[in-house]
This record gives sequence, structure tokens and C-alpha cells, in this order.
Amino acid sequence: MRRVLGQMVRLLLLALVPALGSAAYLLQWHRESPLQPGEVSPATARLWAKSAGDQLLWVDSRPRPLYNAGHIPGALPFPPDEWETRLPQLFAAWTAEKTVLVYGENPSDPQSRLLAERLRQEAKINRVYELQGGWQRWHP
Repeated sequence: MRRVLGQMVRLLLLALVPALGSAAYLLQWHRESPLQPGEVSPATARLWAKSAGDQLLWVDSRPRPLYNAGHIPGALPFPPDEWETRLPQLFAAWTAEKTVLVYGENPSDPQSRLLAERLRQEAKINRVYELQGGWQRWHP
């Protein structure tokens, strides 16, 4: 009996090692990364959406098929390669009191950062932010 119990404990410990390693990896992977200049965390964006929803203009920088597959309600589709046609539509929806929040597909998608910077520099919109982690962090 004691021998069987000892084997069970060893098996349990043996199974626990990869489980703990896997848990440590997943916790590290989901750890919040520091905000970059011009970025807003999903938690902050959710607060903004609740408190000043009509003063927040969502802009989706992903390609049209991804936008059509799912997007933040009310977001304007604005793939960067459609700058000339989309900019007038953005200005029709934007007022100086609104904050523009741009998002892309994921943290490594450069399109949202490029579009946000272009809106600041070329369109002269001051309150433009990028959603940290993009659509994948907003809608897991």
C-alpha cells in the first residue's frame, strides 16, 4: 500500500512540473506590456466608451474583409490604402470634441500606428490614440 501511495505521489509531482511550467509561460505571455506614446489600454478605452461614448470615434485600420468579419460597433472602416476616399468620411463623423481611437488587428500590426500618426500629422487631429493590442485584445 505504501509503495502504491509513493508511486502516486511521484506521478503527481512528475505531472505537476510541466503544468507549472505551462502556467508560468501563459502568465508571462498575457502580462501587460507598457503603453507606448499615443497608446491606450483596452481597459481605459472601455471606460472612455462607457463615459463618453458619443465623444469617441472608433477607426478600424484593418483590411475590409477583417472589418466585415467583425468590428467594434460604430467603428469607421479606414484601411490606410484608402486614405483619399476615407478621410472625407472621417471628417463627416468627427468633431473637435471627439477623441479618435484607431485599432488594427493585433499588437504587431503596424497599420493602426501608421494611420494614427498620419491622422495627427496630415489631418491635424490632435486627440488620436491607438488601442493597445488592437482587435485581438479588445475582442479575444
